[in-house]
Amino acid sequence: MAAAAVSNKWATTAWRVSWNSKAYDYEKRLQTAKMHEPDRYMYQSWGNRPTTNIGEVKICDTLYITCDKHCVAVATVVEAFREYSGDEIPTDVFAKEPTSPTLEREARHANNMFCRIYLREIPSKPMRPLLPGNQNTFSQGQELKNFLNK
Repeated sequence: MAAAAVSNKWATTAWRVSWNSKAYDYEKRLQTAKMHEPDRYMYQSWGNRPTTNIGEVKICDTLYITCDKHCVAVATVVEAFREYSGDEIPTDVFAKEPTSPTLEREARHANNMFCRIYLREIPSKPMRPLLPGNQNTFSQGQELKNFLNK
């Protein structure tokens, strides 16, 4: 009798999520999350790239959040991506006001696709490992593989 295959039902995927310090006050976001457990939950947008592979990001996936060339937090996806509309579109008090007439922030979230995440690890500044960001909000690639294999 052949042995049953081991299921990878609970396997998760690692993603790099890039935040832009020019558009987002990530330090305040992280400090608030450290002080208040409910603030560890937040909405993360897909960004402005095509949503072709958005379905690859799954509940329980691990997100390595980068900003200013460092991994500033590790998060878990707790709700899958979905489109929000009208008054239900998530707002974030830590987003900086757009400074250009192109309203980059609104363009970045024009597809209204957000998932909900939980910030589970927030290292202090001296303990943040190097991990360069990417122009795509969600990405994978060799830099992330190298980071995970250190």
